[in-house]
Amino acid sequence: NLPLAGALVRIGDQAAVTDREGRVFFNGLAAARQRVSLDATGAAAGVMLVGDAFVDTRDNRSRPATFALAVARGGVVRAVVRRLAPALGTLAANKDSMVTVQMEPNVLAALTSGRDTIYQSSDDRGRLDFGSVAPGTWTLVVLPGDRPDHYVFEKERIEFTVEPGQRRDVELRLVPQRRTVTFVDSKP
Repeated sequence: NLPLAGALVRIGDQAAVTDREGRVFFNGLAAARQRVSLDATGAAAGVMLVGDAFVDTRDNRSRPATFALAVARGGVVRAVVRRLAPALGTLAANKDSMVTVQMEPNVLAALTSGRDTIYQSSDDRGRLDFGSVAPGTWTLVVLPGDRPDHYVFEKERIEFTVEPGQRRDVELRLVPQRRTVTFVDSKP
């Protein structure tokens, strides 16, 4: 575990910068369980808190309350939404081949983990950018909304792991819905 020097730590309405050993000191905090936040710049830019980030100052003992924070470099999650259609023409070797016909705008999705949920809507180029997220297991879920007629998402839930500093690109694919066709004989 390496110390994080020069990070701005906030508790309530107070803020302090960590020293070379990654330590920070606060005086006069209210007696409460308070959330701790971190803003790191310079070489530590892009790190984020991992786990519960609280300090409990409710015990009025004469000893100072101590706390430790775990940090990790965040990962970046981006997604793209493609609408596919069957490939036509003689170049398609397989009659089930699919090609992108457009990037799908206005698709609402949620990126969820055990602690967080981030909502995004795809832009006019079918892109979703969830920004920097904590390392761990995440699930991308397509939320209900307007869909082109006779299209469904190939997968409406995609689970994946984000490693520290990793960029994860995820693809959501709208595919033609398979339908059962019944022929009715009109002869008497």
